[in-house]
Amino acid sequence: LRDTGPIILKGGAQRQARSFLFNGWGGKYELEGDDRIGLQARPHARV
Repeated sequence: LRDTGPIILKGGAQRQARSFLFNGWGGKYELEGDDRIGLQARPHARV
């Protein structure tokens, strides 16, 4: 999940998961679902 997982932001006691656009290393390795996996993983990160 290094390149597609959520980015966890922490402010005080609160945490938020944010997703970002991953371009598959410039379109070289585009995989279906890469744009959704970050937010789908959010519940597993307890965010």
